[in-house]
Amino acid sequence: TDRQDVKAMIEAAIDVYYQQVETAPRSALEIFQASGFVGCIQADADQSINYKSTVSTAIQERFQRSQLIDS
Repeated sequence: TDRQDVKAMIEAAIDVYYQQVETAPRSALEIFQASGFVGCIQADADQSINYKSTVSTAIQERFQRSQLIDS
């Protein structure tokens, strides 16, 4: 019947679409590299431990600079 044909066509279309979008799982590094997000910086060796104070200092310095510009 026509319903079976429509159902078969929809199932086939879904299968084709799934094959097109299905990709092998990628690691986080591969995803970041593909996005162009991965880079490098110079920082202290203990940056992973002291990052909160570093970020806090940077925010305070930026705020102070913006206050000078606004004055």
